[in-house]
Amino acid sequence: MDIKTLEEEYKALLSDRAGEIEYLQSLQKQIKQLKVNVVNSFSLHFAEIRVSYLLDEMLVKEVAKAGFSLGRGLK
Repeated sequence: MDIKTLEEEYKALLSDRAGEIEYLQSLQKQIKQLKVNVVNSFSLHFAEIRVSYLLDEMLVKEVAKAGFSLGRGLK
């Protein structure tokens, strides 16, 4: 093999390595974005559950104020 061929192969290897690094960085970025999406989704879902729970509590209190007991009708 002559020096020119070796230089070309070396450049090709460096290019392949750079491509692999770019690909792995892209995967890391996608994984990070997925994690953010999961956390955001969980946070929104948790907030919805909390609001629903608070509304249920308010409803029970209002029903109790009106003189009703759930499952028993008028007191």
